[in-house]
Amino acid sequence: MRWLIDYNPQRFFYLEVFNPNGDKEHVRNVEKSFSDPKCVGIKIHPVEHKTDADDEKYRLVYQLARKFKKPIMSHSWEISSYNPEQYRSHPDKFRKYLEEFSELTFILGHAGGRPSTIDSVVRMCSDFKHLYVDIAGDYYDNGLVETLSSKIGTDKILFGSDVNWMDTRCNLAPVLSADLDTGDILKILRLNALKVFNTQS
Repeated sequence: MRWLIDYNPQRFFYLEVFNPNGDKEHVRNVEKSFSDPKCVGIKIHPVEHKTDADDEKYRLVYQLARKFKKPIMSHSWEISSYNPEQYRSHPDKFRKYLEEFSELTFILGHAGGRPSTIDSVVRMCSDFKHLYVDIAGDYYDNGLVETLSSKIGTDKILFGSDVNWMDTRCNLAPVLSADLDTGDILKILRLNALKVFNTQS
C-alpha cells in the first residue's frame, strides 16, 4: 500500500501491524514506522496472530503506543461457532489493557463484528472514554449505524471500508442512508478519523 502514499501523500496514511509473536527486529521495524509521520497508528489482529487480546505478549504494543502517542486499532469479533478462533478478539478481552492504559486511544475494528457483541461494545464504550469503533466488515444490517449512534454516540464511530476484502460501497451505503443529520454523518465519514488519527488531511 506504500504506493498509495507515494501517489498522493496528502490523502493516504497507514497503520503499522504489530505481531505479538515477532522478534526484536520486528519491534525495531515497528518503532521505525512510528517515527514516520505517515504512520498514524498501529493495528493488532489477535485472531490472525493466534494470541488472545488480553495476553501478556500485547503489553509491549501498548507501551510503544504510549511512548509514541499513537492509537491502537484491533480486529474484534463475536465468539463464533463457525470460526472458533474469533474468541481471541471478543470486545471484552480488551478490557484488561484499556483499564491499564487509559490514556491511549483505541479503536475496536468491526464494532465487535456481529449483533451478539453490541451489548459488550456499548458497555465498553461507556466505561472507556478513549474507546472508539469502526463499522468496517460484512454486517450491513439496516439500522446498525443508527443503533450504534443512539447507544454510544456518533462521536465514537469511524467509517471503515474493509478494502480490499469488501467493496467500499457496501460499508458506505449504510452510513449515507442512516437516519442521521448531515453533521453526524460527516463525523462518521471524516471528522472523527481526523481527530483519532491526529491528521488534518
